[in-house]
Amino acid sequence: MLARYLKDATITDATGFYTHDDGTFVIEKTLKIEKIDFPGDFDMERAAADLKQMFNQESIAVEFSTVDSKLM
Repeated sequence: MLARYLKDATITDATGFYTHDDGTFVIEKTLKIEKIDFPGDFDMERAAADLKQMFNQESIAVEFSTVDSKLM
């Protein structure tokens, strides 16, 4: 399922720190996914919803950055 959304992406194993709504603090294995979204080729909201369900997560952090980039 990841390949359906994340063609041309980088996935890195990491350690995440998270505080649940009830105040419980956890340290957990996590994935950092980096994807360059060329205009019109990616539906981030749909992908985030599917990834939350796939990995049984309460939330997923999404960061948007404007990048001046080209493939060479």
